[in-house]
Amino acid sequence: MLTSTAEALICQNTACLQAYPVVHGVPILIDERSSVFDISDYVESRDTYFPSQTRLRRLLGRLVPDIGKNLKAVTNYSTFAELVLHLDAKPRVLVLGGGELGQGLEELFRYAEIEVIESDVALGSRVAVIIDGHSIPFRGEMFDGVIAQAVLEHVIDPYKVVDEIHRVLKPSGIVYAETPFMQQVHGGRYDFMRFTHLGHRRLFRRFDEHSSGAVSGTGMVR
Repeated sequence: MLTSTAEALICQNTACLQAYPVVHGVPILIDERSSVFDISDYVESRDTYFPSQTRLRRLLGRLVPDIGKNLKAVTNYSTFAELVLHLDAKPRVLVLGGGELGQGLEELFRYAEIEVIESDVALGSRVAVIIDGHSIPFRGEMFDGVIAQAVLEHVIDPYKVVDEIHRVLKPSGIVYAETPFMQQVHGGRYDFMRFTHLGHRRLFRRFDEHSSGAVSGTGMVR
């Protein structure tokens, strides 16, 4: 259980007794025992994930054609919304890596009855809470859906993160995950994994598969 003060959330569990700071209105719920991130990173405003871009990189980004367009995201998120709405009249969905609006994710916000909690390891305008997917600070079976779009390639132990996703999902809950097989290195020093289709299915072996497939075409990065 957490109690709130003006500057922190205090864990009342006798095995915890941890104070989690609130920075710019965002709780920093990082378990330092299982994370590469330190709470002090956020308190002292150090970069935790998003690499800074030079003016030249920003200029090139505007001039070079986009090869990362997601061709299936809108359809996939529309299906995801329908599925979670079948589970609950007011479903709760956790987004991992939600510091930036993922392609197609706006589909979920068309439904006022879906509660979307956007989390990340970096502060951002969309982030409601800072968490590390290796230790998700929510009780089990709390969410109807979890989204991990372009996230699992950036975590040290994707199997541990998927176990955490399984734990916080309700028994009939839905997970939507996009993870690259062929994509250039991105995310600076936080880029670790790639998965074939079969490897991705192995990663989610504790889940029944609703559907799967590529989200981009030949010559694209996803």
